[in-house]
Amino acid sequence: TPVFNSNTTGYAMSVANTVNSIIITPTANESHAVIKVNNAVVTSGNPSSAINLNVGNNTIATEITAQDGATVKTYTITVNRDKFTPSITFADINKTYGDADFDPLATSNNANTNISYTSSNTAVATIIGGNIHIVGAGTANITASQAADATDYVAADVTKTLTIGKKSLILTLNGTPAITKVYDGNTAATLLSGNYTLNGVVGSDQVSVSGTPVYNNANADNAKTVTAGDFVLAGAKQANYTLTTTSATTTGSIGARPVIVTADAQSKTYGDADPAFVYAFTPALVTGDTFNGSLTRDSGED
Repeated sequence: TPVFNSNTTGYAMSVANTVNSIIITPTANESHAVIKVNNAVVTSGNPSSAINLNVGNNTIATEITAQDGATVKTYTITVNRDKFTPSITFADINKTYGDADFDPLATSNNANTNISYTSSNTAVATIIGGNIHIVGAGTANITASQAADATDYVAADVTKTLTIGKKSLILTLNGTPAITKVYDGNTAATLLSGNYTLNGVVGSDQVSVSGTPVYNNANADNAKTVTAGDFVLAGAKQANYTLTTTSATTTGSIGARPVIVTADAQSKTYGDADPAFVYAFTPALVTGDTFNGSLTRDSGED
């Protein structure tokens, strides 16, 4: 509080932002003097009405008029009210890859200035129009900031963790293109990329899958169950996904393996007994399989 001196007409003081009004209590040396504070009459020794303070300089005039009505002296007090120091409230965020852009929802007790954001990892998230845009799975530090304005100081930055989880995919198998092979004695099957369908891929992301497919048994049949497992994701965007499917089935076929039998040429003398009829076959049989049969000749000359 400045010390009053009748010869000093101007005074200055500073108050905290929490002080939003001030009261002046003027005292005149002459009981007949008329006192006005900001043009409002105040009785000597009594407080004025509360005077609201804006942020920054506020000039308060105290006017003293002597009994003669002609002698007037004005004293001014310049009160500087400090700016407000705002604070930001912000929480950690958990989202999933593929989620739409979203408002980070930081708040401040300064409603005059917008909050802005930055991302520490643009491979995970960027800021577009004040919203967070998800780029990939992983973590990033999101910092909320608020600039100063005419009545408020800059707010202290607040940094929180953004965690983007991988998006779950579901896999299905289909029998087109046809899954088929010639009987070879084992259950291994071959699938093409078109036999796999990944459900849940975002937009045009490049994600593919492969697995280990097998028939339910090795025997030839036109309608066999094909089961695939041990799936592995691949592609430029595969790191953003996780596959929840562990096994899937579809239908395929195993065709019979053709065997060609060739009889050896034989001859005999008329009247003699027939020679042994010998044959050969191709291709070689699958290990463990057997081929049985015998040759006869058409009836005719002996």
